[in-house]
Amino acid sequence: MRILITGDSWSQGEWGDGSLNYKFPCDAKRYQVTHRGIEQYLLDDGYDVVNVGQGGYNNVESFNAIKGEFDHLIFFWSDPLRQATQEELHNTTPLRIIEKHTDYYMEQLDRFPLVTLIGGCAKINY
Repeated sequence: MRILITGDSWSQGEWGDGSLNYKFPCDAKRYQVTHRGIEQYLLDDGYDVVNVGQGGYNNVESFNAIKGEFDHLIFFWSDPLRQATQEELHNTTPLRIIEKHTDYYMEQLDRFPLVTLIGGCAKINY
């Protein structure tokens, strides 16, 4: 089974500064992925996995990164306000922006045969 993972930093796994000293804030220069999370667990179980997600992605960028043939899509959902335009922020409520963007991308995700949607940065009401 070929699995494609996309999303924001939550799609990348565990983040840290590489040290065992878990003080906050950590050293930003050393802040990196320290374990590949679900991607690594699936690889360990023998799945063919491609991860196109990136730290800082919003849902538009995560969706646009989806390419190629795969059997299962794992999408780490980010807060829809991350992709809101200045015009939207000035002309409508945050709740309406979230509803509009969520409804649109839920319809887009319906076209894939098998999707696992994981709310990392934002709650999913679907």
